[in-house]
Amino acid sequence: MNIITSQIQQQLSENEVMVCKIHKREIIAIELESSEKSQLQYLCCNCLVEKMNNNKISTIEQTKDRIQSLKSQRQENKIKEIQIRLDYFKNILDQIMEFKCNLENSLEKIYSQIKAQIFVIQKEKQTFLENSSIQNNFQEDVKSLSQFLLIETQENNLQTFQDNSFIDEIFNQFELLFNNSVYFQTIDTFKAAKQKIQEINENTKIQLNTLQNKNNQKTPSLNRICSTHNKEIIMIDIDSKNKKIEDRFVCVDCISNHPQQQYRTIEEVNQQWNHTNKQLEQIIYDLKIKRIIINNLMKLISIQDLSPEELIQNINYLIQQDKENRSEDSNIQYIKSKDQLFQKEIENRLENLKQHDQLDIQESINILQDIQNENLIKGIFLLSQQILEGTKVNQEQLIFKQELDELINSSKQIYCQMSLFNQAIHTFQEHLSKIKAFNNRMKSFPDHVNLTNLQKLFNEYNNKFENDFQNFKKFNEIEILENNLETLQQDYKKLQLENELKLVVKDIESKFEEKEQQLNLKLKEEKNNNDQYEKKLDELQIQNQHQIQELNQKLGEQDKIILKYQLELEKLISIDEIINLKPKLASDDFWLTLFFQIQSKCRKTIKSTNLIYLGTRDGLNSNSFWDKVNGKINLLMIFKSKSEFIFGGYTPCKQIKNDGGQYIADDTLASFIFSQTKNQIYHLKPDRKQYAMWHQTSYGPVFGTQNGNDILIRQDFQTGSSSLGYNYDCSQFKIENISTHLFGQSTPNIEECEIYEIQFG
Repeated sequence: MNIITSQIQQQLSENEVMVCKIHKREIIAIELESSEKSQLQYLCCNCLVEKMNNNKISTIEQTKDRIQSLKSQRQENKIKEIQIRLDYFKNILDQIMEFKCNLENSLEKIYSQIKAQIFVIQKEKQTFLENSSIQNNFQEDVKSLSQFLLIETQENNLQTFQDNSFIDEIFNQFELLFNNSVYFQTIDTFKAAKQKIQEINENTKIQLNTLQNKNNQKTPSLNRICSTHNKEIIMIDIDSKNKKIEDRFVCVDCISNHPQQQYRTIEEVNQQWNHTNKQLEQIIYDLKIKRIIINNLMKLISIQDLSPEELIQNINYLIQQDKENRSEDSNIQYIKSKDQLFQKEIENRLENLKQHDQLDIQESINILQDIQNENLIKGIFLLSQQILEGTKVNQEQLIFKQELDELINSSKQIYCQMSLFNQAIHTFQEHLSKIKAFNNRMKSFPDHVNLTNLQKLFNEYNNKFENDFQNFKKFNEIEILENNLETLQQDYKKLQLENELKLVVKDIESKFEEKEQQLNLKLKEEKNNNDQYEKKLDELQIQNQHQIQELNQKLGEQDKIILKYQLELEKLISIDEIINLKPKLASDDFWLTLFFQIQSKCRKTIKSTNLIYLGTRDGLNSNSFWDKVNGKINLLMIFKSKSEFIFGGYTPCKQIKNDGGQYIADDTLASFIFSQTKNQIYHLKPDRKQYAMWHQTSYGPVFGTQNGNDILIRQDFQTGSSSLGYNYDCSQFKIENISTHLFGQSTPNIEECEIYEIQFG
């Protein structure tokens, strides 16, 4: 027995010496699951809390630290938030005043200019009336009439032009009222205020002290066990494909069994998850911005309404569209050039065919007419020789002979050059005129046998030449018809080109439709992805909603009160003055709530608070109480019970000392009671406003009736009762026990009482 007891004492002494290496606290437990590898893990109280892995369980010291951190951060954030809100509302007010001054100055300037112009016109009217009343003589009237016919129209045009330019100048000045730097600075001030509000929502987050101390030796793990090896999950496989979600969570043994796999720690996955969430938020934000931009572009009427940045964006978009159109235009230009080459080739071939046809026609004419023409020319040549041999030629006959030779030579040249129809027209006409002139010359000579025969032959030649000339004209008409045919062919080619261009345009339109369909498909895919992301976000919100609901219920009323008094914050001089008026028993946050609640009820601004009664100083009994409060109005009463519950009430009613007792009515319904410990305010019921308070010298303060009281404190400030909800409404709160809800126990047991007289400005 002695040996056993000595061993037990030795073990106890060893346990007393053992201290946790992480938290420097006494070892109180051992983790038995880790004993398989002969590595016992000794745990202190903090280690046990960390093992629970629950943020809602902590030690007493940790809880105190977290409460202190919560209070300090909440107070600091609240003061910063209120100061920032005051700053941006003051900035908006200053900027609006500056814009107002600028607007008034500009309008005053425009007003003075228009007024000066009206004064000039009125003076001109008066001068005109004075001049028109003067009687002039007839000659001066005639001069004025002539000047009117020449100058009046120009003078009127000059005056209307000056008026038009003046109105344009005034209109430009008026347009600049909302297109100057002050206006845009005002818009920027509003945007900056919204940005400040967003920063307040993002930055005013309270971060409590973490319960777990940093232990670099311990690997972070999930609060779940590997189903295969019954060990903690320490890493995750997110790179492998076609793998179930359950198989991605691995422990130490899983990593050793599959060393070739790439695993990531819990911290890395958490960081990547947070980064992905930020990207999703940015994508959603970008999509919203794009939608807003599209809606704004659809609402724009003209380019003048666009801002410079939006105009640049639209120009870039048009440039991109123009590049695409240019690529299509290059294809069309290539087709046009190809068609032009084909057209030129066809024209060359038609020209060759035309020349070939002309040559064929000329040859056929020569074949049909050469024999007759040559015979006639030979006959005329023989007769001319007979005239030279049979008579003596005088000077006139020599001239006639030369003209006849020229006629013969020109006839030969005409029939030799008939292949060139376009150049021979003028020659034909000159030759015909020569024939007529020569015929007239022949008629002027005296009758002679040889000349008579010559005239007959010449008449035959003239008739034949006229027939040939008519045929030549008909051939020229054939050329015109060919030209018309060529124009028709060109028109037909143009129609073909237009049809081809239409086909190309249709092809381009079909391509655009395909691109549009592809873009629509991409938009649908992006929309589906966004829907999936939104679903994931909704799932995450649902998961967090249960945890947030309880906090929202507690903060709901406080948020509503803060929203109600946002406009009143501008009238406050500073938060420090409000906090300086705070009672000692009231906390900063709840004092702000009481402060604005009293101002809202009374519709007045609190100027100061005066401590008229302090229980520990003046005595916690009804006599001292009534000596201090008798005849006072607008009293705020704050009590602290032995359970450290802080409660109280406010009433604007006059305190009247009465031995027999009487009910005090509050027609303004400004009276209310409160619980700072529960962060709750209970308003006077409208149908019970005649029972706001009960005044009797044998009692302390009583809110409600003597029998159905909400707060009843007797003469000694220790005994009393509470039937909360009888006269003051507490139906919006879920109260389990109305008799102990305010005091923390069934009787008041007051330790301290502060009564302040509220003075309004």
